[in-house]
Amino acid sequence: MDMITYFLIALSTSVLGSFLGIGGGVILLPILLLMGVSQGTAAFSSALTVFTMAIFTCSIYYKRKQGNVGLALKIAVTSIPTTFLGAMVNQMLPEAVYRFLYGALIVVLLGIMVWKKKRHNEKPHFLSEYRIIPYVFGVIIGFLAGLFGIGGGPIVIPILLLIFMLNQKTASATSSYVTLLTSLASIGSYAIIGGSDFSIGIYMIPGAIIGALIGTKLNKLLDEKWIAILFNILLIALFALNLIKM
Repeated sequence: MDMITYFLIALSTSVLGSFLGIGGGVILLPILLLMGVSQGTAAFSSALTVFTMAIFTCSIYYKRKQGNVGLALKIAVTSIPTTFLGAMVNQMLPEAVYRFLYGALIVVLLGIMVWKKKRHNEKPHFLSEYRIIPYVFGVIIGFLAGLFGIGGGPIVIPILLLIFMLNQKTASATSSYVTLLTSLASIGSYAIIGGSDFSIGIYMIPGAIIGALIGTKLNKLLDEKWIAILFNILLIALFALNLIKM
């Protein structure tokens, strides 16, 4: 694959990632694996692309005063340490087990989104009343972000929608703040354990920057209903992609 191909992949996934608030790693990772990129290189390149995209995405959302920064910081505090643990486990897992767990994660996220739809316009879940809950979720999100190199966004959004009952655009921005910190921790963890391979990631950085600018513009223009629909379609597509790879 040449550098233009990697650039275009990063561009397209970053547009979706910044638009939906999922970071883009959850899209990028299975694509890289399908292309034959090794598990460790794919996870690191994914985290690097997500972090680059998140820097620009978060700066734009912050200027718009969009998202709950305080809630994002609470989740990130405990997610960062467990991101390192997830990255270490990534290096030890057989590839078949890794793909199975990734597919299982997508199924769980789809289930949460279906549940959320049934609870439309209800009050926040009773769990949101406990101050410790954001920190507890942070532990889980961080581990999964490090394990799969996905930045945490796809896991954060369903939780923000279901437990804290944020609207779709607020959840997208809040998730982006969390993703910025967890993806940075993920990059650091791979660097520490010797899994940092920049061979393809360096070509993805420009695509991530441009994608962030386009995605945040789309988030502002489109209705929340369409953001939710596209998020669900994305999860279904990812599950199908994982089945093909298996």
